[in-house]
Amino acid sequence: MYEVTLDSKIRDYALIPIVVVFLCGNLIRNNLLRLFQDKPKVDMKSMKQNNVLARARSLKVGTARFLCERAWRNKKMYFTKRQTPEKGDGILCNPPEAADPMAAMANPDMGQAAGMMKSQMVFIVSQGALGYWVNYLFSGFLVAKTPFPLTFRFKSMLQRGVEVENLEAGYISGLCWYFMIMMAIGGIQQFIMSLFIDEDEKLADPNGQDEMMMMMGMPPPGMGHPMMQGPDPKKIYKQEEDSLNIHYFETCLEHAEMDLWKKWKKSKMKQGSSASPRD
Repeated sequence: MYEVTLDSKIRDYALIPIVVVFLCGNLIRNNLLRLFQDKPKVDMKSMKQNNVLARARSLKVGTARFLCERAWRNKKMYFTKRQTPEKGDGILCNPPEAADPMAAMANPDMGQAAGMMKSQMVFIVSQGALGYWVNYLFSGFLVAKTPFPLTFRFKSMLQRGVEVENLEAGYISGLCWYFMIMMAIGGIQQFIMSLFIDEDEKLADPNGQDEMMMMMGMPPPGMGHPMMQGPDPKKIYKQEEDSLNIHYFETCLEHAEMDLWKKWKKSKMKQGSSASPRD
């Protein structure tokens, strides 16, 4: 295997420029995606369902201990009151119907589909332009070398575009450096973007993973597939109802007056013991 000494100018005119241009291109693409992104429509039915579940779960967390037992039982009955095992007046006893996936297929959201198409076009054009630029200017370049030895299996992966059989496997070509940067620069890009945008704004995907999944026909994380059945509200409501029925409630207000008096008495005793006697 032959070893090659890399000139320091390769670092200044090939290695660093690829990183800077790719980072700037990704920032421009994210700004374009933010401009093309439509405001999501609020599903009032889903929001109401989530609020009911959140309110029911709040009766089991630590803040519910500050209610008296009578108030907690009244709130529990508001959610779980039943006259018969089949019929009840509580909110959790009357779950909404599950959404029909075929109805969503019959009435698709054209605005959301148009936004996905715009995102795909921006991703394809930006990634294609960057890839063509790297391949045109840095084809056949060796831009870096790994600080540790690698086996011959990594040669075809790291030296794409450089056809030298006896070259050591640790050298990295310009095109492979571009792909490595594409997979690893997401954290740096998110840090830079967090300095210029509000925290409550949703950051665009730094590596374009959502757009890549859309191109392959898969929904991005957090978005259900239209042909798949969503969670059944009846099962979720039933689980919350059973969980409230078996929950053991213990209030922290039962002996609040006595605890306050003991703390006051203890503080008075400390003050009396720390005071120095007068002559």
